[in-house]
Amino acid sequence: MIAVVDAGNSTVNVGLVENGRVIFKTFIETKKVHKGLDLPQKFQPEVAIFSSVVPEINDVLTDSLKKWTGKDPIQLTYKTATGVKILYRNPSELGADRITHAYFIKKFVKEPSVVVDIGTAITIDFIGGDGTFAGGAILASPETILHGLAQKTSKLKEIDLSMWPQTFIGRSTSECLRIGLLHGTVGSILYITESIENEVEMDVKKFLTGGGGERFKEKLVDFHYNPDLNLLGLAAALEEIQKTERKL
Repeated sequence: MIAVVDAGNSTVNVGLVENGRVIFKTFIETKKVHKGLDLPQKFQPEVAIFSSVVPEINDVLTDSLKKWTGKDPIQLTYKTATGVKILYRNPSELGADRITHAYFIKKFVKEPSVVVDIGTAITIDFIGGDGTFAGGAILASPETILHGLAQKTSKLKEIDLSMWPQTFIGRSTSECLRIGLLHGTVGSILYITESIENEVEMDVKKFLTGGGGERFKEKLVDFHYNPDLNLLGLAAALEEIQKTERKL
């Protein structure tokens, strides 16, 4: 049993993976992790691996996971990643959560793929069937854009983005914003993905994940929605890292 932790800007996802399946998962607000992780002691994972885009909580994650497993956890970074190739010009800029996408594709898909991960930011990654991380695109999520607009525009109030607009011709500010932010996000994802396919001159498998993925799965009908993609990718990363260590 492997403990896997995917720490994002808004949420820390904690899971347990056994035989290629997520058998348990829970979510913790990132801002609350500074007090430590409240981990279920009824489970006894053998080892842990985590990815994090929030450096200030890495020590807390390390300490909490060591207490849970009795061993030092592995932190997935571009330096510890083995078995996949990263084509980023400066790999240190690459978020570890995106590296998990490469491991997922290599282990479970084995075909050229695009992975769209919707969180505080939206990443769109193109990955070869052998796990080569070729690159991709980043855009802001609807909530992130709205928050920025609300800070810059005195008359703009925060609006509810949980409702999909029923029209493309808004007749109020809130309606116009929902159309622009929600449908605009769908349009951006589809356009970038189609452009990637044109650039590499092939059709690719398409995957959708992340905390905001569920909201968009009915609009992105050609994408396979998998909320556990990052957790499974972390487990696959651990397998590769351990395989390399055994060879040394």
